[in-house]
Amino acid sequence: MRETVTESERPPSWRKVLSREELDSLLEIQNWRGWFSLGLNWAIVFASFSLVAWAPNPATIFAALILIGGRQLGMAVIMHEAAHHTMFTNRKLNDLACNWLAAYPVCAEVPPYRSHHLLHHRNQGPDKAHDLGLLPPSPIPR
Repeated sequence: MRETVTESERPPSWRKVLSREELDSLLEIQNWRGWFSLGLNWAIVFASFSLVAWAPNPATIFAALILIGGRQLGMAVIMHEAAHHTMFTNRKLNDLACNWLAAYPVCAEVPPYRSHHLLHHRNQGPDKAHDLGLLPPSPIPR
């Protein structure tokens, strides 16, 4: 038998926990965060290459593959943020830096991704979702 959770036992929603000022400060675009994200991403990639060069063996190669693969995903996430203009306050810098340091290394480009991705945000729902064809056949109802 399933126990019911009372209202007082439920964790508060973020709207109840954060004030408008706290939320605004979290959503504020800060250039140093964009540079830090890009720099940390590339530092891990270069450290992975360095590790294999310093101690080439199956364990370090495997570790480097996992780390670099994770950073490729990280670059795609950065490209996603750039598509929303949230990496840097300057939109030209946003596209330039994120193209060269995140999108191009994963064979993508921010502006074309942006136009496709923002359609995804505009067209939600089973009748309007334009990207359902990208999903493999699965038991997800249309």
